[in-house]
Amino acid sequence: MSIKVVWQYIKFLLRGSPAPEEESFGFITPGMLVLDVGANRGNYTKLFLSKGARVISVEPQKDCIAFLKLRLAFNNKVKIVPFGAGAQPGQQSFFLSNAD
Repeated sequence: MSIKVVWQYIKFLLRGSPAPEEESFGFITPGMLVLDVGANRGNYTKLFLSKGARVISVEPQKDCIAFLKLRLAFNNKVKIVPFGAGAQPGQQSFFLSNAD
């Protein structure tokens, strides 16, 4: 795990992050299996977990995967899948922002 990811996590703990609007996800019930495709830093994953759901978080970016592992380390209701998702099997290139 890189120092960059640890530093991002520390900043996240200090600053927090805007929470998704919970009202839009009233249909999620305890025990439901939810996919968070493009999980990034896990804001939606945390929301789904707070509703009692089990979550599969799909994320291809290495730094985001490391961040998710830090953020969700002690939660056994989430599975982090370190890949992207697409319409067809294969590999794709994508561009990463350098914004924090």
